[in-house]
Amino acid sequence: MIPSTAPAATPSTPLRPGEVRVTGQVDKPYTLTLADLRSRPQISVTVEYISAKGLQKHTYRGVPLHDVLQDAQPRFDDARKNGQLRGLVAATGGGDYRAVLGWAELDPGCAKSRVLPAVSGDGEP
Repeated sequence: MIPSTAPAATPSTPLRPGEVRVTGQVDKPYTLTLADLRSRPQISVTVEYISAKGLQKHTYRGVPLHDVLQDAQPRFDDARKNGQLRGLVAATGGGDYRAVLGWAELDPGCAKSRVLPAVSGDGEP
């Protein structure tokens, strides 16, 4: 687990801006701050998508979400073949945006996708 400058939090404790909480079926739930994320090795991901404004292309920097989650030591059903592939990650962000991902979408041993909590977009914090 990486050290965090944020105090330990329970799921009912509101997050402050710039904080990420990892909870659920993990052995070491924790909260980390934007400063914690910025202190870790970063990768860049360029994405393209179509929005109401037309074709968008942006480059984000951050820590792979898989790495952030591994620090919490997720629990998987080891009694089942490929138990980790049955795992799900639910994320809620500012503005109540939500996403659900399968563990296989995050695990570099299974997927080439790079999902990350971004610390910057197009060079802006």
